[in-house]
Amino acid sequence: MPLCPTVSLTLAEGPVRYSDLVDAIPGISQRMLTLTLKHLQRSGLVNRTALR
Repeated sequence: MPLCPTVSLTLAEGPVRYSDLVDAIPGISQRMLTLTLKHLQRSGLVNRTALR
């Protein structure tokens, strides 16, 4: 996925909320961000935590 490095670098600073990721990566659609995050999660590079 072409956006994996961009998303990974943004997440390297620590936990980030989904909406903050959308704001931090210019021009990314919500669909592409979701697909990229799912790909990174399947690869074991990121963990998803639902905050309440």
